[in-house]
Amino acid sequence: MSPILFLDFDGVLHPEPLLAKKKLSQLPLVEAILRDFPSVQIVISSAWRLDWFNDGEAVAVSNMRRHFSPDIASRVIGVTPFLGRRESRGLAPLPYPREAECLSWLKSNRPAWTPWMVLDDRAWWFSPGSVNLMAINKDVGFMPSDEDVFRKHLTRITRQPMDTSKEYMTLFLDFDGVLHPDVCDRESKFCNRDRLQKILRDFPEVDIVLTTTWRLRFPLDSAGDTLKHYFSYDISERIVGVTPDAKNLDPRQFPDGLELYPREWECIAWLRANRPYSPHWLALDDKAYLFRPFCKNLLTINPATGFVSADGRRLRQLLRERKDTP
Repeated sequence: MSPILFLDFDGVLHPEPLLAKKKLSQLPLVEAILRDFPSVQIVISSAWRLDWFNDGEAVAVSNMRRHFSPDIASRVIGVTPFLGRRESRGLAPLPYPREAECLSWLKSNRPAWTPWMVLDDRAWWFSPGSVNLMAINKDVGFMPSDEDVFRKHLTRITRQPMDTSKEYMTLFLDFDGVLHPDVCDRESKFCNRDRLQKILRDFPEVDIVLTTTWRLRFPLDSAGDTLKHYFSYDISERIVGVTPDAKNLDPRQFPDGLELYPREWECIAWLRANRPYSPHWLALDDKAYLFRPFCKNLLTINPATGFVSADGRRLRQLLRERKDTP
């Protein structure tokens, strides 16, 4: 199944506010990059789609295609639904409306494992920490300096699917108290890392999301001291994101009381934004009180020792069980 690019117009394909002479001025650059990724299909998330929304999706798609070069226009396959005006129906407004519209389109039109990304200038319309969002500066729109990051996103979503017959498996990983004892000297930092990496190499279908508080101090992937640099290259390439900070989450969008267990809340928030239909996840953490009591997705680690051999055996068993679950 083809990967999906959800594409905004204002603030992306031209600066916002829009000047007539700048209309879609950056579209040729975006199209040129997309030609190197021919498997990517396009769904329009821009408010421009609403001009024809009452006429049906087919009419909206036809009119959206007119803005593109013929070879790219044929890859525009849909428009996202409109989930606004909830207040008029007595419903609470969505905190991340554009993300909800993207997920709604995916649920109706694609399998759960379909990879996707978004080009948009309004990061606050998406869950904090969403790995699928590439935020653009609305004052200038998509610039040549954005090309490398865009290509990295496109490379990620066009990579060979691991196993589309099964759900993704996501491992949420803490550092302190797991990859090393919670209290340790500098030389002992990450002393348990190789033990975990050896196990993960036997389960290549497992992606990694970091929950450690280190994510609040260091970037995931950039020049300099980054979180990925603490892992071997093959494992670092499977780190697909970090969880959002619970301080930035809206409790109205989650089960009652989940905000009392902030780390589990952060894991669920990441899953909703990035793997909305996947039930398969595990967390390695030394703080059980940050998760609901008896959480079946938690493997609790002794903070005094971190991840030891006995934990490795338990992790292998849990990963095998979930791998065999249809």
